[in-house]
Amino acid sequence: MKPDNAFSILILLFTAFFLLSCGDNLPVGNYGEGRMWDAPSNPTPAEGAIGRLNNTKLEWHCTNPDGDSLRYSVYLGTSNRKNSLKFIERVSVNSFMLDSLSYSRTYYWKIIVSDDHRRSVTGPVWSFRTAHEDNHPPDDITNFKPIDGAINQPIDRNLYWSCEDPDENELTFDIYLGEPDDTLPFAEDQHCRLNGEMYCFDPGPLTGNTQYYWKVIARDGAGGVTEGLEWEFSVIDAISIEREFELADRVNIEMVWIPAGFYKMGSTSANEPGAKADEIPSHNVIIENGFWMGKYEVTQSQWEDVMGSNPSYGNILKPDHPVNQISYNDIPAFLESVNDGFRLPSEAEWEYACRAGTNTRFYWGDDPFFDENTTYAWYAGNSGDHINAVGQKLPNAHGLFDMIGNVAEWCEDDYHDNYQGAPEYGFPWIDDPRTVYRVLRGGWWSSEAVNCQAANRDRAFPNRRESNYGLRLVLDL
Repeated sequence: MKPDNAFSILILLFTAFFLLSCGDNLPVGNYGEGRMWDAPSNPTPAEGAIGRLNNTKLEWHCTNPDGDSLRYSVYLGTSNRKNSLKFIERVSVNSFMLDSLSYSRTYYWKIIVSDDHRRSVTGPVWSFRTAHEDNHPPDDITNFKPIDGAINQPIDRNLYWSCEDPDENELTFDIYLGEPDDTLPFAEDQHCRLNGEMYCFDPGPLTGNTQYYWKVIARDGAGGVTEGLEWEFSVIDAISIEREFELADRVNIEMVWIPAGFYKMGSTSANEPGAKADEIPSHNVIIENGFWMGKYEVTQSQWEDVMGSNPSYGNILKPDHPVNQISYNDIPAFLESVNDGFRLPSEAEWEYACRAGTNTRFYWGDDPFFDENTTYAWYAGNSGDHINAVGQKLPNAHGLFDMIGNVAEWCEDDYHDNYQGAPEYGFPWIDDPRTVYRVLRGGWWSSEAVNCQAANRDRAFPNRRESNYGLRLVLDL
């Protein structure tokens, strides 16, 4: 054999030996048909997770575009020193269950993935810490809103969920919210507890025509962690605050957008002295979806254009005044004559819109001596003992006029003596069979100043017509 040939053969043997010895550490790159295949990623538990159970499922993500079947070697240890992780199992799926881990211990793990051609890639080292021995993690995150796959959500959408802790530890939450392929932590420990069951997060204005993904991670303060699933919802385009809708053929109505949210409904002794028995207990209410509400009470001209007649009291027949002498039983025929979607508000929706983010006695403040009543409302002190044209007084923060005074406004609800058992989500509170009374809100032109409070309630038989009974419409999105 010639020296040159011997040297060439020696070089080939050395190269083959080097490649075989390094096979398990080939970098991520182009193989087979030139397509990339990736290293293990997206671990569960997430890197740095704490409070895991002593039986924890490991999961990871990995793909091979060439369609080769992949095998995974699972390594685990309690030290992150070089080569300290020990091989424990080889699996063909991208998950593995660990049992009988020690409590209050940090574990490190990695995955080495190989394909049919014995090519392999080693993933990064991840870590997690198990919970205290006597602690249980928070329960699963449930009752989440919006539901998974919800569409056409408004840009002011709040996020809601339920979660309890078996050990009654105080919970905090990490909230993740993002667009596709961009699920980033949006806020940490931002929540409000509602009625002992619900938590809420206000992400601020969202982007219209966008698909969002979100999840919640619950932490119990003692090392316990529960990670929720990833949910999705879509948001419609941004909407204006005010808009004119067609109520019926050639009849329009001005409406104001009322965003979703939550508030404290009813009276409290702290901000509404003299609360009546039917205004308590004060309680949290969730308004899950925003809605449109009439900027003004329905006017006589609108009612007459739809129904062909004006039922209002004889000496106040004026087109720009609220329609009156309307019973609850008169309203279904009116709603059947207008376009789809218009309805009466629930009582909870009415008070939410009236308060406009305030928790004071009136939507203009506590006003202990009723100094501002005349600026915002037509009532006994300034009405001249009659109904007045809509929109003459100052509106509330939503831009709604005459929510207090002028005419009392019918709501959809049956009347109840108090708020014990009231709906948590602001739906109409309707009994089966229905009660003998319906609810009116907002006071009227002959109300005393004290009855102009935002929490004030009135009742009437559904067939009762009075010169101080009118209505205001809402429209769902």
